Amino acid sequence: MPPPLFSRLPDLADDSLGVRVWYFDALATVVDQTTGDTMTSELASFLSEQIQRGVLRRRWVADGKLVRYLHEWSSCHHYDLDARNALIAWGRAATPGSSGTLLKMPEDASPFLRIAASTAASLIRMSGGKMTLVSDLQPLLAELSSSDAR
Repeated sequence: MPPPLFSRLPDLADDSLGVRVWYFDALATVVDQTTGDTMTSELASFLSEQIQRGVLRRRWVADGKLVRYLHEWSSCHHYDLDARNALIAWGRAATPGSSGTLLKMPEDASPFLRIAASTAASLIRMSGGKMTLVSDLQPLLAELSSSDAR
């Protein structure tokens, strides 16, 4: 299991699903980290429902802020079709209140997984969203860690 991304405890976690979630109010940013090797429909449902509930409770969008989503999914080497569809639907639904989404996939992801992620990113962009596949989240994680110290 990968170590947590931040020194503070996650705001949400479910070890049985393999996920940790942190909210950074000062930067209207939510970070999620998977710890298992498969993006299941249950995990996708948890991400889309629980993360959005947290965003709504924080009133970022209601207060005029755009939310930034960072997905650290480098542990996921597999996914099921229902998970993919749920994640794309979530991405499209969150687009109006989002400044963008960054997704870190496994470095050794199969070509099939890379094509699926690229297709999902294209579908979200076609609906007006911004989604970028990245190879390194460290600079952003450092920025978020320092925002907690302020």
